Amino acid sequence: SEVSTGLGTSSEASDSDGAFLFADVSPGRYRLKAIAEDFAPQQLEITVDENDLAGLQLVLGEPVELVMSPRRSDGSIPGRVVLRLFDGDGRQLNAEARRPDESGVIRFRQLNAGTWSAALKDDHNNEMPLLVEIPGDAGTVTIPPSGRLLLNAPDLAQGDVPMRYRLLDADGRPYLGTADFSHWIHPDAQNLRLPVGNWTLELETGDGQSWRLPVTVADSTDTELVIP
Repeated sequence: SEVSTGLGTSSEASDSDGAFLFADVSPGRYRLKAIAEDFAPQQLEITVDENDLAGLQLVLGEPVELVMSPRRSDGSIPGRVVLRLFDGDGRQLNAEARRPDESGVIRFRQLNAGTWSAALKDDHNNEMPLLVEIPGDAGTVTIPPSGRLLLNAPDLAQGDVPMRYRLLDADGRPYLGTADFSHWIHPDAQNLRLPVGNWTLELETGDGQSWRLPVTVADSTDTELVIP
């Protein structure tokens, strides 16, 4: 099995007895997650201080299965898809990548049971939001082509000022995975692949500047947005 701190930068494989060790972890709060093939994942919120944490146990459950037949808009079968699950605040909880079998069916087996907001992305970087129930059979899911947002901030680019963004839907809710402004980008002609629709783009820079801009992303179309 593999155990991760949830930081995206630290993971360790357990030994044959399931034991694992993370060394030199900075103090703070972490989400500890364990995954293994054909088992339901398990995660635990922990706090690390100057003392060692020992004896933590993460018990992997029986696998639950989500069956899905993903298709592109032209009816073709993607070579690979990634399904991400999110909590009510739009923060990613779990993700699983799979290749369809010869009949175009995928069986996800490393996701948490429940009803989740999710995002499904194919190997052409087309992504769509959806609601999934695990365990369950989602049937055929057609992934529409995403649009492309050409983001250009020439004044910021001259000063080499990085910025981060999040995307809000028509109801003002953060789009999945952008809730905490975790996506840093360089302001010089960035190309963002985004789902089709009407959005509000919020931008922040490290020096305190911010923008809130309406954006319409069209199917398979480039939309240019210049930051004043």
